[in-house]
Amino acid sequence: MAPSLRDRSKCARKEKEIEQKEIHIQQAEELGEVDDEQIFEVEKIIDHRIEITGGKKRKRTDLYRVRWCGYGSEDDTWEPRGNLDGCLEKINEFERSRVRASPAKKAKKEEKTKPPVKATKADKAVKAAKDVKPAKQAPVQKNTMLSDDDEENVEGGEPVGSWYDHDLWGTQKSTPPAKMPTVLNVLEVFAGCGGMHMEGTGTFGNQTVGMKTIAAVEIEEVPAKTYAHNFPHVNVITMGITRFLASARRLLALKEGKGKGKGKAEATGGEVQVVDMAINVANATKVRMAQEKKASTKSRQDKDNVTLDQFQGAAALPWLQFQVEEGGKRKWRRDCPELAGAAEKYLNSSAFGAHKFPLPGDVHVLTGGPPCQGWSGFNATRITGNNLSELMSHPENRLLLRFLEVVWLYKPLYVIMEEVPDVAKKTLLDFCQQSCQDHGYRMSYKKRIITGNHGCPQTRARLIVMFAMESVTLPKMPSGITQDWGKHELQMAQGFAETDLCYARPMRTAEEKAAGDKMRGLVIGDALGCDLPRRAQEVAGSTSSAEGVECAYMAMPSTPYIAYLRKRMQPGQTVKNHLVLKLGLSDDLRMARVPFLKDASWRDMAGFAESYMLAPHMIVLTKEQLKSDEGKKMSRRFVRMIPDFMR
Repeated sequence: MAPSLRDRSKCARKEKEIEQKEIHIQQAEELGEVDDEQIFEVEKIIDHRIEITGGKKRKRTDLYRVRWCGYGSEDDTWEPRGNLDGCLEKINEFERSRVRASPAKKAKKEEKTKPPVKATKADKAVKAAKDVKPAKQAPVQKNTMLSDDDEENVEGGEPVGSWYDHDLWGTQKSTPPAKMPTVLNVLEVFAGCGGMHMEGTGTFGNQTVGMKTIAAVEIEEVPAKTYAHNFPHVNVITMGITRFLASARRLLALKEGKGKGKGKAEATGGEVQVVDMAINVANATKVRMAQEKKASTKSRQDKDNVTLDQFQGAAALPWLQFQVEEGGKRKWRRDCPELAGAAEKYLNSSAFGAHKFPLPGDVHVLTGGPPCQGWSGFNATRITGNNLSELMSHPENRLLLRFLEVVWLYKPLYVIMEEVPDVAKKTLLDFCQQSCQDHGYRMSYKKRIITGNHGCPQTRARLIVMFAMESVTLPKMPSGITQDWGKHELQMAQGFAETDLCYARPMRTAEEKAAGDKMRGLVIGDALGCDLPRRAQEVAGSTSSAEGVECAYMAMPSTPYIAYLRKRMQPGQTVKNHLVLKLGLSDDLRMARVPFLKDASWRDMAGFAESYMLAPHMIVLTKEQLKSDEGKKMSRRFVRMIPDFMR
């Protein structure tokens, strides 16, 4: 049968592409300007294998079978991951396809090779959630990788391949202290710049109880610096939650005299004395693989990879450092088996405490808000099912279970977790409820708490989950401190005199209420008003960083909430990190095409309000704009996206 017109056109295009590629290669070879790596383009990843070489010090190499653009299967090659730095999206797509495929035969085969594990209540709870067994998941769902320092010595075994760790998820119940503390120490994880920071006193029954945040864990450097600036007495630890858990378990092992692991015997004897410890932030957030050109929230987790032995505290950590004194001189040394004895003495001395690194027994309250990108309804690519295994295939969704592992390790009296309401899936909540019972906790939650009714200037709903040990009282969910209110000035004045968190601008007109009623909740208009500078400022260097930039407020407070925020400001004092960055040419052109009408948006760039079916006008540049530096950047960014027939 003769080929169809469509097939013939495909063949012609293919032949033309190959011919052009050969011409480019020939020209490149003649000029000597272009190497093979610049010519060949990866079409897709076909397969993956692990190659381990070496004797005692084994080296593990990930190899990927690559299909090259314009070439057939006979030209496929096996390439190490280091040669594919620019192809991380294709590698991720390949890994996702393997997760989706996840053949039952493969899972069965792996199940046979694993040693028998005694079923726990948590296992049974997961089985009830659509027969999910986290302890026996296929290795394609790895959420951790080797770090640079571990590649040449992987005696500790493979990287952690599952979000389920039996050492932490056992059924040993937590027991409260013999005497309840009068001051509750708080550990805040996924801390950001301190949104769940707690400090002050209150009454609980007939007892006055104090609260004090002693440590906070945050992976991003800028929020961590902000937290440390606003709360200088808090020990802010800049690292990911997995490496934080690994650090805590390593220090605990060293403190208990179990930290020598599989390394050499201690060679320094009693001559070396450990006098201090620290976390090397540069190593604690070190990324093993190259960053993708396009920023992604998932890439943050590349800073949080560990091996199984590191996660269980059995191996030395490259970011954990000890200051040693030897021969009258002090120097910093990386954690190693040789220092285990000296480290044990230091960790059991009065010099070490929560001000250095919090350990189990130091923490009474745990708070945190794990990342919501994998759950949020605003994420169009989120996993929408109820299957627990599928939900946990997203790397940031697994961080919620890392949060629970912090609970199981530290055994606090109380736990507060904040999340988006989309997390409230039955299978996940059932799993959390069963896990809490296994570890001696009770759990309660409220799916939709409006933040504006609790002093935060927004109207978003949040999921709040609380745990408490079975032997202590589980607190009730808080009731709102504000609500919609009337417009009478006397009510405003009385309400504002009672609490700083009642404000005078109504969200909508409502009936007048009695003087004792609560005021209305806060909205974003209470926080944004006259504060921003009138003119944009350019920042030297990276425009994503406003560090070091200061400006003065431009006007008096326009709302009581802004006045409340400024109450500690001194006359003439300036504000840091408070600026409007100058927009680029492309952004200016886009905004100029949005009509100045109520509720107009980018959908109305064609010039007709409320006409959502019309496509926006194309951006047209003058010759001067196109020749400018910004124009050149725009052409690289946009011109290639315009189809050939439109050029």
